Amino acid sequence: MKTGLKLLLLSAVTLLVSSQWENYKDLPDSYKTHIDKALVAANKDFGGSDHVAYEQLLSSSTFRGSDYYVNVRLMGTTCKKDENKGYGHREECVTKRPKRPVIDCVVCNTRGGGGEVIDCAKIMEVKNREEIRSTCSIFYFTGRGHILSEEVSAQWRNYQDLPDSYKTHIDKALDVANTDFGGLHYVAYEKVLNERFTDSDYYVNVRLMVTTCTKDENKGYGHREECVTKKSEKASIDCVVCSTRDGELTHCSEDVRNKNMKGP
Repeated sequence: MKTGLKLLLLSAVTLLVSSQWENYKDLPDSYKTHIDKALVAANKDFGGSDHVAYEQLLSSSTFRGSDYYVNVRLMGTTCKKDENKGYGHREECVTKRPKRPVIDCVVCNTRGGGGEVIDCAKIMEVKNREEIRSTCSIFYFTGRGHILSEEVSAQWRNYQDLPDSYKTHIDKALDVANTDFGGLHYVAYEKVLNERFTDSDYYVNVRLMVTTCTKDENKGYGHREECVTKKSEKASIDCVVCSTRDGELTHCSEDVRNKNMKGP
């Protein structure tokens, strides 16, 4: 899939999430719990005498089972810090003070259930936070965006290990890909590349592969457990399934970067 189209689709999901949750009061309680931790940490380290307040929840934030990754943007305000009011959310502090750096915070649980990361940095210094944010169980920071960690990606090489919420959307991609690609050969699941889930919006980017299995109308285009051998000369198929303002989009295309150029 062309990079420009993938970025456009992901941007659409980002806008949906960001526009819904620009106000702290509109956030689900599950997010507020972790954002409050970020507010406390940021007010201790940033803002000087000015209160640091919630500005925006970033679309990389997600929950999966017992794992969570909350990425939030905070801002310095015209309010003064007040020990009596504390460092949590203050409803009256909504005016951003000009020429103050934006604060980017991540709150996540660490891999293996060993603890929690609360990490805040000025937006221009986030690129230096890779080491600590890479310990998050779901995502890690790359400097180009947030993608699945290698550990999580490795866990989901097998379709049967995927959460049901993922299978639902991947099955849609399998149906479209087998209709449009592979010729006589069945197109199967290979790998989850990226994903975003919120309460109502989703973005699933998956890589599929053309296999040595032959398509069978009786078995359908859904997942087939026996089809695991990739037909090496065939290109991979890159699919995105995501919610849109008007419904849902399922789009697949050949990923020619992964094609063996020696093939026919």
